[in-house]
Amino acid sequence: MILRLLEMLKPILKNNDEITDYIVRNSSDEVDEEFILEYFDGCKAILKNSNINCLIENDLNSNLRSSKKEKYFKTLSIVTMPPLVVENNLVLDGNHRLRILKDLDVKIVNIYDIILI
Repeated sequence: MILRLLEMLKPILKNNDEITDYIVRNSSDEVDEEFILEYFDGCKAILKNSNINCLIENDLNSNLRSSKKEKYFKTLSIVTMPPLVVENNLVLDGNHRLRILKDLDVKIVNIYDIILI
C-alpha cells in the first residue's frame, strides 16, 4: 500500500517552484511563498523512504506546536500522509506529522529529500 502511494506522488520535485507548490498545497497554515522560493533556489527534492530515527525535528522558533494540527494529522492514515520535506535529516516541513508518526511507532517514513542541483 505504501508503494502505491509512492507511485502516485512525483518522484522528483524538479525545482524551487515545485517544492514551494508542494509545501503550500500541504500546509494548513499560511506560508511565505517568496521566502520558500528563495530558500529552495537551486534545489530539487527526491522522494524516498527514511528511517524515522534519523530525522531531526526542527526547533520551536520555526515550528510552533499546534494541538489542532496534531489532532488533524492523527486522523490521517499513515499510508496517505504527505511526505515530510527534509534537508540533511532536518525536517523543514512536516514536524507535526513527524511527531504523530513517532507516537504511532512508525519506523520508515516517506520524505522529499532536498538536494542542490
